[in-house]
Amino acid sequence: MFHLLRRRRTTSVPATTSRSTAPEQAAAQETVVNAELLVRVARLRAALLAAGLDLDEHSTPEPAWFSILRSGDTISLDALQQRELTEHLAGIAAAHALDDAACAHALDKIEALVVLSEMRAEGIVPGCSPTSIIKQTSAADLRMMAALVRQAEEERHGAPPAAPSGA
Repeated sequence: MFHLLRRRRTTSVPATTSRSTAPEQAAAQETVVNAELLVRVARLRAALLAAGLDLDEHSTPEPAWFSILRSGDTISLDALQQRELTEHLAGIAAAHALDDAACAHALDKIEALVVLSEMRAEGIVPGCSPTSIIKQTSAADLRMMAALVRQAEEERHGAPPAAPSGA
């Protein structure tokens, strides 16, 4: 009954002052890379293999433009090449292979997945979402947490705690 009395709200969209075109946007997304990209890609793929991912099934073959990088030249990656790189990395965003810091972060998160898997195999199940753990915790912290849980279990069952390594 009251729906007839409601006023419709109208909103206006402010006019944009920037005149960006598709080629300008594409150029802004291009990134210049060199042979160091190949090293980071190899590290990421090795970590994925170590984590148990079947790269033959989940990734595409090496992009053809890798040969340009191997010859020592640099190239500017466009959106299509970045998508090819992402597919070659089994879905890991190309941005993780573009610089050392992003690569190190991705490697840590892949290792965190491995550590979580090891913890589950031992019966150690964190009481929160695996996604939040991976986003907020490093692999080293997860390993330390697993060690603390193991030590607490040993103490609870009367076994002597393990001697600290390096002592």
